[in-house]
Amino acid sequence: MGTIPLQVVEVFRNGSVESVHRGSIAVVDRSGKFLYFWGNPDFPTVMRSCAKPFQAMPLLESGAADHFRLSQKEIAITTGSISGQEFQQETVSSILEKVGLGEASLRCGTHRPFHVPTAERLDVEGKKPSLLHNNCAGKHAGMLATCVFEKWPVETYMEPNHPLQQRISEKVSDFTGVPQYQIPISIDGCGVPTYQVPLRNLALSFAKLTDEGSSSIMRLMECARKHPEMIAGEGRICTDLIKVTKGRVFGKIGAEGVYGISLFEKEWGIGIKIEDGSLRGLTPTVVEVLRKLNAITEREFDLLKTYHQPKVFNYRREVVGRVRPTFDLETTNG
Repeated sequence: MGTIPLQVVEVFRNGSVESVHRGSIAVVDRSGKFLYFWGNPDFPTVMRSCAKPFQAMPLLESGAADHFRLSQKEIAITTGSISGQEFQQETVSSILEKVGLGEASLRCGTHRPFHVPTAERLDVEGKKPSLLHNNCAGKHAGMLATCVFEKWPVETYMEPNHPLQQRISEKVSDFTGVPQYQIPISIDGCGVPTYQVPLRNLALSFAKLTDEGSSSIMRLMECARKHPEMIAGEGRICTDLIKVTKGRVFGKIGAEGVYGISLFEKEWGIGIKIEDGSLRGLTPTVVEVLRKLNAITEREFDLLKTYHQPKVFNYRREVVGRVRPTFDLETTNG
């Protein structure tokens, strides 16, 4: 069993290896049986936005989603890392309107939209990004809806000792299989708690998202798989992965090179962590893992090829290299 991350991709420039990225991969089934790995499957991994499906669970389990009559799109966006596109902003605003709050109630902070045309439009119009452009705005809107329904304070919903965050911490423990007291908590980029677990436990949490015996899980996943545009956005792997596989595969990105995948047909979960936090090393690894596990067809692989071996451009927009995966998967008897 590996104890350190190993090389997962190489970066070529004009035929020469210029850089490499190292990482770890873990694959488990829903019972927790350990199936495949690369590198260190127990690598301590901060979940970042891979925690969003579990952070959204109290919205459904509390009855808040039904009480406020949230649509499938609105439920889906609470587990997304959105690009700040106009239709996503409108969806977040709709949730806030239904629960009687305004944009200012969001405590996620602001940043430039991930969607380049949206960001460029702001520049042309001389406008600054709003809270609605934040990639975590949907998650925060869902948290606020739960707080309003439960009559919990909305001003402090992001604090670790808040009742909502305590409930979320319990859900993360349930899904990852790690006792709550053993999960280190840190603060995410959007200000709410996030959680560090061994990579194989992150994989387990995504395997459990395939559980058809849980109405809340299945409802959340149905919404996400029917509305992939709410999980990321145009030209991003999470959205395209769901679209291309018609919902057989659910993928969720996290900052610093983290990725969780649910394989619904196999009832497996996959956890990926790129050691240096690079997005450049992440997407080739995601597609190659799915290919090696026969989780996507050749046609689906062709549709995802831009993520598998991204081109390296110079400033004249000439192709001068590629990023390509180089790892294999090792099997284990669990």
